[in-house]
Amino acid sequence: MSTFLKLNAFTTEHSRQGVSVTNPSVTVELGNGTTVEFPAPFVPVSGYLAVVPAISADGETGVRADLSRWSPAYISGRLVVVFPVHFSDQATAVRAARAFDANPDTSWTDSFDQKMAWLREWGPENGVRP
Repeated sequence: MSTFLKLNAFTTEHSRQGVSVTNPSVTVELGNGTTVEFPAPFVPVSGYLAVVPAISADGETGVRADLSRWSPAYISGRLVVVFPVHFSDQATAVRAARAFDANPDTSWTDSFDQKMAWLREWGPENGVRP
């Protein structure tokens, strides 16, 4: 079986004022102390929702995109927020993104502690242990 996964690095929003391009970035400190910033890869879900793979340093000079760990994200204009937890698969991250976004008591600008409190409520019913 073959799988294809397209990772995006920007979004566009069209309005009467024109086109707005958002290109989130990720910063990683490599093992040799070099700091690298590059476009953050993501998979659009719907609207402003996306999921992003875990990005980390890989040795002295490498960067790793771990496609087995994903985080929900909100990408809109100048507001780019990545949920503070990686889930063990893309499907769970998508479900979490949609559930968090749909909850009237949550906001993508909530604090780390507020997001973790939400996860402690949502997680057990959805096979996630925070």
